[in-house]
Amino acid sequence: MTTDDEFTDQLIGFGLSEKEAQLYLHLLKYGPKTPSPLARSLKTYREDVHWTINALIKKGMVRRHSVRQRSTRRWILMRLSLLR
Repeated sequence: MTTDDEFTDQLIGFGLSEKEAQLYLHLLKYGPKTPSPLARSLKTYREDVHWTINALIKKGMVRRHSVRQRSTRRWILMRLSLLR
């Protein structure tokens, strides 16, 4: 089993930035989140989270998921089988 740091390093080795790798790992571990809780958890600014999410969307690793009950958007991971 790999540690979070080892997994982050592997993601960076695949071409992700450090912020992209950390955000991806966080979504993998904790599930869908909105930008504010992501920013708090990652100890960064919400604007940074938006930039990082957009970069991961362009890479096809994250997609937007709207929740009907509220007009909030959560960010979820794409299934790895879809990334091939």
